[in-house]
Amino acid sequence: MTHNSDSELASAFQNAPGSLVAQAKRVDAFFQRFGVDSLQVPEENREDWIPLLSCLGVSVLRSGRIDRALFYQLREPWLSPALWPVTPYAGLAQSARAVLPDGVVYERHVAALGGTLSLRCASVTEDGERFWRWQNEPRVSRVWEYAWPRKQLDDYLRERLDDPHSMPLIACLDEHPFGYVEAYWAQEDRLGDYYDAQPWDAGFHLLVGEAWFLGRGRAIHLINGISHFLFLLDPRTGCLVGEPRADNAVLLRYLSQTAWYKEREFDFPHKRAALVKCDRLAFFHTTRL
Repeated sequence: MTHNSDSELASAFQNAPGSLVAQAKRVDAFFQRFGVDSLQVPEENREDWIPLLSCLGVSVLRSGRIDRALFYQLREPWLSPALWPVTPYAGLAQSARAVLPDGVVYERHVAALGGTLSLRCASVTEDGERFWRWQNEPRVSRVWEYAWPRKQLDDYLRERLDDPHSMPLIACLDEHPFGYVEAYWAQEDRLGDYYDAQPWDAGFHLLVGEAWFLGRGRAIHLINGISHFLFLLDPRTGCLVGEPRADNAVLLRYLSQTAWYKEREFDFPHKRAALVKCDRLAFFHTTRL
């Protein structure tokens, strides 16, 4: 790193914003810009940064050193406030699942995407037409095989919204919808019967419906953003899982450029699938969000 970069990093901690969220967003911007593994808050500025430093633990508060792997596990800067509380767990994970509010549940500016990536809850009223259009795109239907009539897809979306193990989401860039994310709790999903599913394992299915989002390496940042959301949604989630078609070479190639890895192949009744996984610690230690 150059001397000018060192000076810029030091100056980043002057004139601290007052709130935790605002402080985190400034630190996030510098992590993205400089690609460093840690940032050092100068001693003379630490008192102004107590809202952020105190959330990262006593050792960070004392040293002023912000490690990237720890920082990105903060939940408040990017999750909807309705999701900040963590429901106590008394032995039945299903009763402690987060209930997603209407609207945006995750939002973060991603410099590499040139805008703000957000995830919001899907709505039949607002999203039914685009969901039908996306599913009937030949590029999408070859993988999803849901080229159905509008009413059938509306019913499908309602079923997903009513299913407590499913979280249907719309992915947006600067509030422009471009894709559908069907997140789920793996233990209650069909996938849970094919591996040793743990109570807080989560996964997702993904389609990019708008062609304008494709290319330029954007899929990798999208996968990382969705993974980030699911790890933040419940801090007890230690592993993410997926079951793409084993012959979906494009998706598997994208996953190989992230913290995800292919564990093995197996047979679903309807397809040959790849069991893919992403471990929490590996994600936060290796991913440049």
